[in-house]
Amino acid sequence: YPFDRFLRPDGRPIVEWVYSASGKRTKRKRSLNRFRLALGMGTVVKQSGNAFEQVAGGASYARKALFCHVKTKIVMQGKYAATPYRAAHCRFYAELGPDVPHRLAVMKTASKITTDLFKALLKALP
Repeated sequence: YPFDRFLRPDGRPIVEWVYSASGKRTKRKRSLNRFRLALGMGTVVKQSGNAFEQVAGGASYARKALFCHVKTKIVMQGKYAATPYRAAHCRFYAELGPDVPHRLAVMKTASKITTDLFKALLKALP
């Protein structure tokens, strides 16, 4: 999948600054959000009347594949991480602790993997 589709023509990520209702500036990382949505880890706002809800967005098969990756490579083989990349994610999963439900901890780790992958691909560009 061409990574350039998520970037501006000059190869930099798309970042927008918007003002909130209170007047504060907030950053919207459009490139990262589109990348996460393509990997099934994005969020989409669902609206019904006056109620707003954020739900998982993107391809469900990609989200399932990331879930399986985290379960097999991070949770089960955590102490035998072969690369520093996987070791960092194993530490992140372990730091979540027993207070976080297992499925939520797995999805938080998958979300971190997606963000780290975007940053690594961005750094690898010429």
